[in-house]
Amino acid sequence: MVRFRKHRYAFTTDIEKMFRMINIHPEQTCLQRILWKKGIGEPIKTYELTTVTYGTVSSLYLATRTLKQLAMDEANNFPLAAPVVLSDCYMDYILSGSESIEEVIELQHQLIDMFKTAGMHLHKWCENLPEITSNLQEYAFLESEETKALGIIWNPKLDCFLFRIEQQRPTSFTKRMVLSTIARIFDPLGLLGPIITWAKIFMQRLWLLELGWSDELPFKEEKEWRQFIDSFDASEKVYGSSIYLKSISALGEVKVYLVTSKSQVSPLKQISIPRLELCGAVLAAKLMKKVKEALNLQITAVHFWSDSTIVISWIHRESRELKTFVANRVFKIHQLSSRDQWHHIASEQNPADVLSRGLLPEELRDDSLRWHGPELLLQSAYSTTVISDPTQRDDFDCELRVSERTLETSLLNSKNFEFFNHLIDLSNNYFKIIHIVSYIYRLINNCRSKVKKMGPLTTSEVNDAEIWLIKQDQSGINLSDPSGYFKSLNIYSRMIKDFLRIGGRLEKASIPYSQKYPAILAKYSKLSKIYFITLHKKLFHVGPQGLLNAVRLRFWALGGRNLDRKTVHTCVVCFKCKPIPSSQIMGNLPYERVNMTPPFSITGLDLGGPYFVTYKNQRKGVLNKIYVCVCICFVTRAIHLEILSDLTSDAIIATLNGFMSRRGKCSKIFTDNATNFVGANSQLKAFYKTLNFPDQNLAAYFTEEDIEWNFIPPRAPHMGGLWEAGIKSVKYQLKRALERSRLTYEEFEIVIIQIKPLAENSKSNSGSLEKMEYRIYSEYTEYSPTERKVDDREGQCNVWYNGNCKGGFYTSLQLAFRARR
Repeated sequence: MVRFRKHRYAFTTDIEKMFRMINIHPEQTCLQRILWKKGIGEPIKTYELTTVTYGTVSSLYLATRTLKQLAMDEANNFPLAAPVVLSDCYMDYILSGSESIEEVIELQHQLIDMFKTAGMHLHKWCENLPEITSNLQEYAFLESEETKALGIIWNPKLDCFLFRIEQQRPTSFTKRMVLSTIARIFDPLGLLGPIITWAKIFMQRLWLLELGWSDELPFKEEKEWRQFIDSFDASEKVYGSSIYLKSISALGEVKVYLVTSKSQVSPLKQISIPRLELCGAVLAAKLMKKVKEALNLQITAVHFWSDSTIVISWIHRESRELKTFVANRVFKIHQLSSRDQWHHIASEQNPADVLSRGLLPEELRDDSLRWHGPELLLQSAYSTTVISDPTQRDDFDCELRVSERTLETSLLNSKNFEFFNHLIDLSNNYFKIIHIVSYIYRLINNCRSKVKKMGPLTTSEVNDAEIWLIKQDQSGINLSDPSGYFKSLNIYSRMIKDFLRIGGRLEKASIPYSQKYPAILAKYSKLSKIYFITLHKKLFHVGPQGLLNAVRLRFWALGGRNLDRKTVHTCVVCFKCKPIPSSQIMGNLPYERVNMTPPFSITGLDLGGPYFVTYKNQRKGVLNKIYVCVCICFVTRAIHLEILSDLTSDAIIATLNGFMSRRGKCSKIFTDNATNFVGANSQLKAFYKTLNFPDQNLAAYFTEEDIEWNFIPPRAPHMGGLWEAGIKSVKYQLKRALERSRLTYEEFEIVIIQIKPLAENSKSNSGSLEKMEYRIYSEYTEYSPTERKVDDREGQCNVWYNGNCKGGFYTSLQLAFRARR
C-alpha cells in the first residue's frame, strides 16, 4: 500500500481463479482425496483434487510461491512485469503503477502476457486515468466509481482512499458494540491514527469501569460514543509515530506528505512518561525501516524528531550505562538508526502528538499538521533548537545504572580536599586545571578498563572533571549561614548531580540549562578567583559589569560583584592601559541627541589609528597603515566599525557606502573640526582637509546621497563627546587585544568584529537603550522624523520610544560618566 501511493498513474487487477489455475504434482494428488455422494441412493465415490485447494493450510504458500517462481522464470522476457509480481502482488491482487502513461500501458501488456504463459487470466482492472486502459477493451473492467484495494476503498477518479463504516443506530450501546465498531475500522497505513487512538482510549475507559459485554454504557460514555460514530457521517494514554516523505522538484518546489503512522495504547500499569516516549521512539525506528524497504526509493537522508529531551539524551548514550528497560530499547534504536539522526522538536510542532491525544473525524479533516507535518520540514536545512540539559533532571538520572550515576569523585579518599587545593595552586588558568583533572580521570579509567582511551580529551571527560571541581568547591558552603547570601537566592530544591544550583524564574526561557540554573561557587574561593581571572583575560580584559554577566551565564559566585571588581582593578594589563582622567563639566545635549530618529540616521564619525598590519603574499617586514572608522548613532549610541586602507576621497566614499548598506541611509553626519587636530599627524589633517574642502567626487557623493555634513565648532572637543567615548571604548579593547602583535589584515578585521559588541556594551556606552533590539534598515529609505505611523517600522520605533524611553532614557542622560583609575 505504501508503494501504491507513490505512483502517479496507478491501477489494480485481480488474478481470476488463481488457486484453480495451479496444478498439483500427480504424485501428490492422493493427499487431496475427497468423498463425494451425488445424491440419495447414489454410491459414495472417491475423487482426487488436481489443483491447489483454497482453505487448506498449505494453499496460501503454494499459490504465492508459484507466482514468485513465475516471475523469476520470466524475468528476462518481461523485465517490467516480473519485479511487480515480486513486490506489488498480495495473494491474487496486484497494485502497481508508474510515472508515465506509456510505461504503465507497457507494464499492463507484459503482465497479461506473462500470466498467459502460466494459463492465468487477469480481470477486474481499475485505473485512475482512462487512457491507461483504452487499448484493453477486450478485458473486464470495473464500472463502479469505487473499488477495494486490499480492504481499503479506493476511488480511482478522485485517486483517494475512503473510509466508511456501516453503523447501526440502536437505542442503547454496549461494550460489545463498541469493540465491534472499532474492529471494523481497517487502516493499515495509519492515516486515521488519531481517530483510532480516540476509540482505543475510550475502550480502555470501559475496561476500567468493569462493564460486562452486554451491559449498557453509562450516560456520559454513551453520549461521547454517539458523537464519535455520528462524526463518520459528517499523552499519557497513547504513544505513536508518523512517517513523512519530503521531495524537492527540479524547480526547487518542496512537498511533504504523510506516508504512514502507527500508535499504541499505553498499558494500564503505570509507566513514566519518558519511558512511554522512548517506546514511541522505538516504534518510529521500526516503522521507518519498513517504510524504506517498501518504498524502494533513493532516500538521501533520514531524520527522527522527538519532543522529549530525555529520550534524545538516552539515545545519545551507550545502552550499557542505562537500566534494563531503557537499555533494551535504546539498543534497538541504535540497531535501526544512528544517534546523529535524532533531533528535538517543540511539542506544539510535533504531529505525533496528535496520535497521543486522539481526534474526532471532523477535527482530523482540517488538521494540516497531521497531513503535511511541521513547517520546519519545508526548510532546506534544519536548525538546532536550544533545549534544556536533560541530564540534569531526576527522571533522566533515575534510569542510569548505579555505577554510572555515582561518579567516582574521590581520588585520594581522605586526602581528597588536600588534593583539590594542590590542583588549584598549579595554575591560574581555569581551563588548564580542568584538563589536568581530565587526564587524571583518563589515567584511572584506562587502568580499570580494557578499552584504553587515547588522543584529545572528549567533551564528556572535560564535563566530568568540571563536575568534580565544582563539588569540591561547594564542599565548604554552609546553607544555614546567617550572613544573608542565601536569603535572596532560590536554592534549587534538590541537588543536581550532587552539587547546588540557583533556581530562578526562567524555566520556560529558551536558553541553556546552565544559564537558567547556574551552579554555585563558594564565596571568595580559589576556584572562583581563578575562573574570574581566566574569563577576564579571555574576553579581552572586559570591565567589571561585563565580566560578571559573562560569569553568570554558567555560575553564580557568592560575593561575585566584589570579586569581579577586585579582578579588574588588580589586573596589571588593565592598570597599564588605563589613562588618568580629568574632570569636565557637562553641557546641554544637542537637539539631535534627545529626539527620536531611525538608528544611524544621525551619526557621529571619528577615526582611530594608524594601526599597522601586513598583507598575505607580501614581503616580510613590510607594514601597512590602516585606520578604524567609528560610526556611532546619536540616539541609540550603537557603534559601527569600518576599516580604511587610506584617507583618500575614494576610500571615504567606499567606507560610507559600506556603512550605509549595512545600517541604512544617514541624513546627518557630525565630525570634529579640523582645527581641533593641530597636533595630530599629517594623515588625520589630510582627512579633515578633504572633508572641509571636498573634491568633485566627494562633493558629488554628498549631494547625490542628500547627506548633511556638520562640523562641531573649533576648539570645542566636548561637543564631540559621543564619538570620543566610542573611539575610547574601541581603543580600550584594541590596546589589550593587540599589544605588540603584528596581525594580517584579515586577523585585524576579525579582532574589530569581536571588539564591536564589547565596546557597545561598555559602561561608557550604557543606557536605557543598551539592550534595545533596534531595527536597522538594509536599504536606503526616506524618512521624516515627524511622521509616526504605527503600521510601519518607523512608526513602531516612535511608539516604543514615546512609551518607554522618555522616562528612563532621558534620566540616564543626566548622569556624567567619568573615567576612574
